[in-house]
Amino acid sequence: MVIVGLIGLDNVIAEYAFSFIVERFRFKGIRLVDCERNCNFDNEAANNLKLTTKLESEFKTFGEEYNEKVIRQICFCGSDSEESYDDCIKFRAKRAFMISTSDLSSSYVISKITEENEFDIFSNTFFVSLAIDLPLISKLSLPEANYENANFEEAEKSIEILKNSPEKLKEFVSMLIKDFEEKKGGISRLVRRSDYYISYFTNFSDLEKKLIDLGLSKIDSRPNWDEYFMKIAKLASQRSNCISRKVGSVIVKDKKIISTGYNGTPRNMKNCFEGGCTRCANSNRVEGKSLETCSCMHAETNALLFAGIDKCIGATIYVTLMPCISCTKNIIQCEIERVVFTTEYAIPDEISTIKLLRDSNVKVDRLVEKQSCL
Repeated sequence: MVIVGLIGLDNVIAEYAFSFIVERFRFKGIRLVDCERNCNFDNEAANNLKLTTKLESEFKTFGEEYNEKVIRQICFCGSDSEESYDDCIKFRAKRAFMISTSDLSSSYVISKITEENEFDIFSNTFFVSLAIDLPLISKLSLPEANYENANFEEAEKSIEILKNSPEKLKEFVSMLIKDFEEKKGGISRLVRRSDYYISYFTNFSDLEKKLIDLGLSKIDSRPNWDEYFMKIAKLASQRSNCISRKVGSVIVKDKKIISTGYNGTPRNMKNCFEGGCTRCANSNRVEGKSLETCSCMHAETNALLFAGIDKCIGATIYVTLMPCISCTKNIIQCEIERVVFTTEYAIPDEISTIKLLRDSNVKVDRLVEKQSCL
C-alpha cells in the first residue's frame, strides 16, 4: 500500500490530478474539505461515496465492479465544537489517516494537504507527498475555473500581453498578491518538504504523462537498502570538520552496520575549520591535486580503521564521494566486496579508481538519487 498526499497550490489542477490518480491507478480517494460542523452526518454516512467530479460514471463503474467505496469526503464533523480551526484540521487528518491505514490492501490519494500539522500526521506512515503547480505567468490567460482545454505553452505568451496591456498587468499583480497570501501560510514550506514536485507541464495530457512516469502504484515509501545506508553515510558526513567538503562513509555486512566514518583531521589535532589543515585553508587549492599535503583523513579510511580488516572482508562500503586513489588501495587491501558512492570525484585523467577497484574484483555502483522535481 501507499498513501499519496497531494499538495495542490491550484484547486483545479489538484482536483484534476486527484481524479486521474483514482481512475488510472485504481487508488481510493479521500477529499479533505472544510465545513461548519453542521453537516448532520454520522460517522458511517460521512464516509459514504461522494462523486463530485466529471468522472462520475467511471467511478461508479469502478466502485460497483469491486463492490467498494472509491472516494470519501472527510470534513470537520465529529470534532469538538470548542476546538480551534487548527484542531479541526488535525482531527480531519487523523480521521483520514485511520481510514487509509486500516485498509492494507488498497492505496489512497488524499487531496489536498494545505497545512504542516496535517502533513506531519500523514508522514508518520507509508506516505508520499506530491506537489503540483504552474508558474503564475502560465495561468494569466487561462479560464479562471476550468483549464481543461488550456494549452499552457500558449499561455506563456502572456509576457507579451503584459507589456501591451495595463489591465492585464494589474490583473497579474493581483494574482501575485493572492498567491503570496496563500503561500505565506505555510504551503510553500510543504512544497519544499514534498517528495515529488511537478512544477510545469504544457497541458493536462503532459501532466498525466508525468504522473504515469512517477509510477505511483509502484512507489515504495521506504528506502531500499542502498538508499537506507547511504542516508546514514550522509548523516555521518555532518560530523565532518573539514572546510573543503563533508564526506561520510558506512561499512555494512549482512545488512548490519560495522563501522562509520567521516573526513577531518586526526585525533588530537586542531579541527580543519580551526586551522588544522593548511591545504584546505588554501584558497588556491585544486580539487584532486596535492592530496598528500592534506592533514585531513578521509571518511573511508576512518571507517576501515575503526572496523579492522577482519570485519571488512566481504563487506560493502557506502561513501558519499567516489574514493580517491589512496582510499581505493585501502579498500582493496581490506578485501571490501562492494563500493557504493553517490558523487564523482575530480582526479587526474590517467588515474581511474573505479577501474582499479574492478580490476581487483571489487564491485562498484553509483547510487543515483531519485528525481524529485519534474
